[in-house]
Amino acid sequence: MLITDIQPGSKIVIIARTPGNQLEFKTTTGDIIADKNMILAELIKQDEKLLTFKGHNVITDIMLPLENANPQVFVNVEINLIKKADGSIWYALRTIAGSKAFNRRASFRCTVGTPTTVQLGLNKQTYDGYMKDVSNTGFGFVCDDTVPIEMDQVIYANLNDYIERLDENFSFRLSGIVVNIVPMEKNRIKVGCRFNKDVPGIDKYIVTKERMRLKNTKGKAGS
Repeated sequence: MLITDIQPGSKIVIIARTPGNQLEFKTTTGDIIADKNMILAELIKQDEKLLTFKGHNVITDIMLPLENANPQVFVNVEINLIKKADGSIWYALRTIAGSKAFNRRASFRCTVGTPTTVQLGLNKQTYDGYMKDVSNTGFGFVCDDTVPIEMDQVIYANLNDYIERLDENFSFRLSGIVVNIVPMEKNRIKVGCRFNKDVPGIDKYIVTKERMRLKNTKGKAGS
């Protein structure tokens, strides 16, 4: 998919990345300027200040959520301001590169299997769930289908896992964007999230957890 294939009025996410951090901002697309490999998008303000996405080491990507399909991501998109003939100001999003499907399943997923609590955005209310798995790109959990989770929503979740064999405790505060919601039996849903912030130590946890799983498997096979 080319960026000019995104239809006017589409909901997109601008992802601003800096070393060790990532922020996401929702906006809506406007006109297509095909001869310049460009589309327009509505401006975003925070605290009455216009976001320009300019700065040292800032890289901007564009994500297009799709129903019943993996989101499409355009990497390293150039973002400038443009003034239309009617005087209105818009973001001009430009890239000649095609998109890539975001697929958390492409990364190795480590089974976790511990209780968790999840928080929906800035809402302080928490909901009980079950941390199903985690990878270096995101995490998946299961909860009741009454939890008001929506696509593209920011989710915070706790991952706490004590590995008795090593007498070591791992504790993480995960933050991600909902990219997949799958209905399950018994009024449950499985939710897949893509990390929107780096999680220091998660790689070590995944390696340690998998090493213990392999040792347990070999031990059972030899018994």
